[in-house]
Amino acid sequence: MRPDQWPAQAALATIGLYQRFVSPHKGFRCAHSVQTGRRGCSALGARAIRRHGLWNGLDVLGGRLDACALSHEELRAVRNKPGLHPQSGLCDFDCGGADCNPFDACDVAECACDAADCLDCFDRRKRCSRNSSADAARERILARQNRRKAPPHLTPPPTPAPPKEP
Repeated sequence: MRPDQWPAQAALATIGLYQRFVSPHKGFRCAHSVQTGRRGCSALGARAIRRHGLWNGLDVLGGRLDACALSHEELRAVRNKPGLHPQSGLCDFDCGGADCNPFDACDVAECACDAADCLDCFDRRKRCSRNSSADAARERILARQNRRKAPPHLTPPPTPAPPKEP
């Protein structure tokens, strides 16, 4: 083995150890693999490092990990779709049937309990954090794609500042 190949070989050995000892026992699969039916992230990373070298392979793997994060968010959003919460029955008061006064305290209490049940359905913090992490993954994917599209030799050189007059 040449001395310049040992970092790539070390990365491949680390991925191999992960695939052999960690991945079978973690309890879940790569989200991108589940969603698309393709190889998992570790298999793609090992293949990219073998094919393109360490740094370019890690760049390919980073793009895949971003896509995997986006797939994970999409799968979690489908799995955890908020449904209607069943009422616990604590708010159902017996008000005496049809002869009940329309402005009775029981009606006010029932209305307040129904509103509280509806508020539980829409926990904004959970939805916002899920959307923001999916949006961040999309932004990282777009940034990687833009870096690949724009070759470094075509970027315009910085414009020099105009000379100062004495």
